[in-house]
Amino acid sequence: MGQHYAFGNPNLRPEETRAYEVGVTRQMSERASLSVTMFNKSTQGLIQVASVPSDLALYTYYRNQDFGSIKGVEVEAQMRRNNRVTLRFSYSLQQAVGTGSNADSHTGIAWAFQAGVTELPKITAPLDFDQRHKISIVMDYSFGPEDGPRLGNQYPLSRAGVNVLLRAGSGFPFTPTLSTDETSLRNIIFSPNGPTNSSRGPWSFQIDLKTHKDFQLGPVEFGIYAWVINLMNRRNVSALDRRGTGIQSAVYSSTGSPVTSRWLHTTEGREFIQRFGEAGREKFLLKELDPANFSTPRQIRFGTSFSF
Repeated sequence: MGQHYAFGNPNLRPEETRAYEVGVTRQMSERASLSVTMFNKSTQGLIQVASVPSDLALYTYYRNQDFGSIKGVEVEAQMRRNNRVTLRFSYSLQQAVGTGSNADSHTGIAWAFQAGVTELPKITAPLDFDQRHKISIVMDYSFGPEDGPRLGNQYPLSRAGVNVLLRAGSGFPFTPTLSTDETSLRNIIFSPNGPTNSSRGPWSFQIDLKTHKDFQLGPVEFGIYAWVINLMNRRNVSALDRRGTGIQSAVYSSTGSPVTSRWLHTTEGREFIQRFGEAGREKFLLKELDPANFSTPRQIRFGTSFSF
């Protein structure tokens, strides 16, 4: 794909977007509220690469041809501080569909174009960034000034607290393909093995934990904190811009797995092993198990803060 370039088009028209949003917020009690927001956005005339047969050779250029829509609902519930506890819960349900995820998403189809055989999509499918479900829960437990357990005339936990953030999200879609060498940097044309973006990567879950303690030193407020990112050290599949064409699920499209494409089990893969031997196989597997396919592992950070 890297060796193919589309020609520009000075006659491109502006892309069109129509967006609507309506929401309502309800005060459930003195300390709790609930808000619901619904949204709908439609787009048309989006730029997409297209092929042009000619007497010399087929070439590609950009034109206004894609369309799509994004719609969904967001729900958020909040509880203001009550007995040292603050809570916030949010959930979003979204559907993003269209004929193309970005201006170059159909480059492979355009270059392999055959009239009546390989046509550009004319019906919508889930877009690469279509994450249907997102959940976020935040809980904060903090002590106020001169609050908490007392030790003599001191309050050791005064102005201290802990914050927990839980995030979860459904997997991003991908198009299943026949097994190809997705690991090396060779230019390949993927062979679909199902409808566009008909499969999805796994859900992701992450818990972040942050503790803090503040001190008042005259006019200066001094604080220390410890922050643990991905507390459970979960290996979540990341979403990457692997080919420079936008966010996509970091799984191999032939298996739906972030650790193997099973290309070495194909005829071409076995020929690769015969040619390069065990050393080549081990290097391929090392490259295939790309750490970039996973999001941030557990990290522990310590820091200080000052305010005047």
